[in-house]
Amino acid sequence: MIVGNLSFNLITPILRRLLSGTAWNEAILITQWEVVRAIFGGRGNTFARIVQNATRLGAQETGQASRRTGIDRDSLPRDLTASQWAGLWTVVRT
Repeated sequence: MIVGNLSFNLITPILRRLLSGTAWNEAILITQWEVVRAIFGGRGNTFARIVQNATRLGAQETGQASRRTGIDRDSLPRDLTASQWAGLWTVVRT
């Protein structure tokens, strides 16, 4: 278990390291909505745009990743289940 109050500039590298590990099968992340908004592109962005900003994938690759994980293109990040987030991570990192 890892618990901490992470500063804004450390969240992304720490998450990348944790998510790339193979020992994790369950995790709970709590962060401030303002931090998420700042990292992923601000208010009003579509889910596809957020994924593009976070992964540097193009629109076509983002659409394919969303379809493969059963994510509706009009979904908001808060609408996704933990399984969808995990599936998306698996698809975009390969």
